[in-house]
Amino acid sequence: MIVGEPSTQTFIPALLPVCGALTDLPAALQDAARTQAEGAEPGDVESKLRCVLQAHVAGDHQALVRELADSKDSSLWTAWSDGQDPDELSVRSDCPARRADEACCSFAHHPGSHTYDVTDPWTLPVHQPRFPRP
Repeated sequence: MIVGEPSTQTFIPALLPVCGALTDLPAALQDAARTQAEGAEPGDVESKLRCVLQAHVAGDHQALVRELADSKDSSLWTAWSDGQDPDELSVRSDCPARRADEACCSFAHHPGSHTYDVTDPWTLPVHQPRFPRP
């Protein structure tokens, strides 16, 4: 089932960590996502999902399920609440925001900060020593 834009959400002020809530995409939604674009390979659909929004205390979690090959500015997303599995897919326009040469990797009108302003501890650069060890 395709749905519209997500509901309003409340965010933790002054902190910009990514939410990172985890869930699995149910098999039925994986199949539905594959049918959204012909020629989809199994790897084209994300089955292990992680909320990409800024940390929030209310509202649904959001994750990218797949990019749409036949669209240059839309992707397939899903949402879920704590303790629930995703049960719908939605086609959403990509967020048009940019900072220098970096684009936001979320959907248009997403709540919270853009992905380039959110700290994700899973993708922080590994500390490199200033001088290599002999």
